Amino acid sequence: MPATAYVDVTVHAYNYQKTLSYKVTVKEKNPLKGITLQKNLTVGVNNEVNLSALLNPVNPDNNPDLKWTISDKEIISISPYNECSVHIVGLKPGTATITVRTRDSFKTGKKEAPFTASCKVTVKP
Repeated sequence: MPATAYVDVTVHAYNYQKTLSYKVTVKEKNPLKGITLQKNLTVGVNNEVNLSALLNPVNPDNNPDLKWTISDKEIISISPYNECSVHIVGLKPGTATITVRTRDSFKTGKKEAPFTASCKVTVKP
């Protein structure tokens, strides 16, 4: 996300004074453009698997703060694995959806539309 600042520069020389105003914009070279998850995943009851979010680009300037949610906490449980992954445990047969999204604000504190991705998890006996 670009950051903009306005800078006033005043020059004093003998009996001369001049103030100039400049607008300065700093842009990210590699901003986050999206996140993806695999579409489907199967795990057995009491089995474990990891699910990773793929960032686009792989190393954005601002590492996003990801929030993971599940549609049915009785089917699967999740816990953080690393910065971009969760650990999944199958609890009982059925299907649930895992959704990952970037939080609304990044380190800059500015609001941005979040990116989202979802994966359908099927738990088999």
